[in-house]
Amino acid sequence: MKKLLRFIVVIALLLAGALYALTFVDLGRFAPQIEAAAKDATGRTLKIEGGLHIGFSLVPTVVAEKVSFGNADWGTRPQMLTADELGLQLALLPLLSGSVDLREVKLSGADIYLETDRRGRGNWEFGDAQAAPAPAGEGGGMSLAGIPRVALSAIKIAWRDGATGQVTEATLDEVTVQPKGAGVHAIIGGTVNGSAVAFSADVSGDAARMALDNASLDVAGTSVGGDLALDLSGRPKLTGALSSPKFDVTPFLGGASASGGKGGPVFSRDPLPLDALEALDADLTFALGALHYGKLVLADIKLPVKIANGKLSAPLTAAYRDTPLKLTLAADGKAKSVSVDAGATNFDLGRLLA
Repeated sequence: MKKLLRFIVVIALLLAGALYALTFVDLGRFAPQIEAAAKDATGRTLKIEGGLHIGFSLVPTVVAEKVSFGNADWGTRPQMLTADELGLQLALLPLLSGSVDLREVKLSGADIYLETDRRGRGNWEFGDAQAAPAPAGEGGGMSLAGIPRVALSAIKIAWRDGATGQVTEATLDEVTVQPKGAGVHAIIGGTVNGSAVAFSADVSGDAARMALDNASLDVAGTSVGGDLALDLSGRPKLTGALSSPKFDVTPFLGGASASGGKGGPVFSRDPLPLDALEALDADLTFALGALHYGKLVLADIKLPVKIANGKLSAPLTAAYRDTPLKLTLAADGKAKSVSVDAGATNFDLGRLLA
């Protein structure tokens, strides 16, 4: 038995030494072939300006440094992505048989620029071919089952809307995607337009049906949690239930300050986008322990929202200073009509909306 254990230890040390020796192998001579293959596949320019080598791991990991990927020819800047380091971890046995099984993707120090043109085409779309839609009633597209682990750090992301020119920026300190059951568990942490953001959820499904379970979103100290599901197999439908112990809309509406000073109007003068009601159906419920806007506080809010065939029904119940109130919102996307029915006892609704 001792001889067997000694033999196993020797073999393990030899394998570890071989793997460590591979880390000194410079794969830079393969960079031109990789760049050419990327050009053929996407029509974009991939550049590996730094080293290309194998990382020290029991599972082979190809590490590329100083990587950049070109933007679409209509894009507003030359590169869609730049990164300090990109690591791809590959399963060993499939490699021996000539196939590739990607186990993990690591990306650090990346600057990602996503944008659309005025027609809504994204710079992440390659070529003119459009994917065929999945038949109604059937699952379609790539499933989340079996996707590799993803670990991103120190990521800057910008999103530019080609129709408006508006740019949204985010800095992500951490993005991890870990396989879990038939889906993945995702964690995102960072800042978006200067506000701290943290998100986590169990994500499952495919391109036709997607679900977020045990989801949690924290923005600027305000948290929301619950479950959501989106079904695109037929007419799009969004279902779910969300709740929050406290939701402060003051930072988002830019109205009353935390000190109670008056700000701008709560409602915009722009026309309501009623056409959006015809885009999808919905069956959602919202439950808020308290809704804050400056010094205004609504408690025990219950809001079921239903959208069917372009018609919206949203009966809200809440309490203001222990006074129950009801407000029912109905809208019709085709008729371009909105109706509001409010009711309360000994309550000045004008003071609430002022």
